[in-house]
Amino acid sequence: ISEQLEAGLRPATVNLGTQLLRQAYKLAIARQHLHNAPSIRRLDESDNVRQGYFEDAEFRRVVSHLPEYLQDFAVYSYLTGWRRNSVEKLRWAEVQGDVIFLPAKYWKGREPQTMPIAGEIAEIIERRRAARVVRTDTGISLSDFVFHRDGQPVGDFRKAWKTACKLAGVPGRLFHDLCRCCARNLDKAGVARRVAMDLMGRKTESIYVRYRIVDQSEKRVALHRLQEYLRRAVEPTENVAPMPSAAIQ
Repeated sequence: ISEQLEAGLRPATVNLGTQLLRQAYKLAIARQHLHNAPSIRRLDESDNVRQGYFEDAEFRRVVSHLPEYLQDFAVYSYLTGWRRNSVEKLRWAEVQGDVIFLPAKYWKGREPQTMPIAGEIAEIIERRRAARVVRTDTGISLSDFVFHRDGQPVGDFRKAWKTACKLAGVPGRLFHDLCRCCARNLDKAGVARRVAMDLMGRKTESIYVRYRIVDQSEKRVALHRLQEYLRRAVEPTENVAPMPSAAIQ
C-alpha cells in the first residue's frame, strides 16, 4: 500500500487492489481457518469525489459530435443518471408497455430498476425501434439491444467520447459526469429528493449527494435570495440601520 501511494496511485485505486485480499482474510477467520490475520487498512476515499458536469448546451454540443450509434445512448444516460454498463445491457425484452424494467443482475446494487417511458425518453425509444433493424451481408435481423452498434453491445467508446468533448469545446469531461448532470438537473427542476433518488437508482442520501454538484451561480442566487429575505424580515427602526440596497456582485 505504501509503495503504491508513493508511486502516485489514488487511495480508491489502492483499495480496489487490496479488496479481495481483505475479503479472503475475513472469510478465513469466519470459517476458523485463520486466527491471526494481518491488518490490511482501507484508505480514506473522501477526496475522491469528482466535480465534473455539463450545462445542457454543452452536453447537446457533445452529442452532435458523437457517432450516430452513441447519440441516443448518451442522451438516455443524461436524462436518467443510469450507469453506462446498465444502459449498455438494456434489451428490448425489458421494454414493456410504457415502462422499462431493468433486471437486478444488470445493476450495480443488484436491485431491479424501472424507468417510465415519457417525454424525451419516449422519443429515444421510438428512434431506437426504428434503428433496431440490422442489415448484414447475410440478411436482415433485429437487435436484442436497445442501444447497439451493428446489432452488438455498444462496447468501448472512450476515444469517440474524448473526441466529441474536444470538438464541443469541453475537453477532459467524463461520461460518468452525466450522472452528476442528472442529479443536478432533477434538483434544480424541483423534483422531490426521494423521487430523484429512485429515478437514478441511488439507494442512500449520501450517494445521491455525491452526484448533486452545486455551482457558483447557484450559490450567488442563494445569496440574493437571502438578502431579499432579510430585507423583508427586518423592519427598519430608528435604531436599526437599513440593509444596503447594492446587489451582491
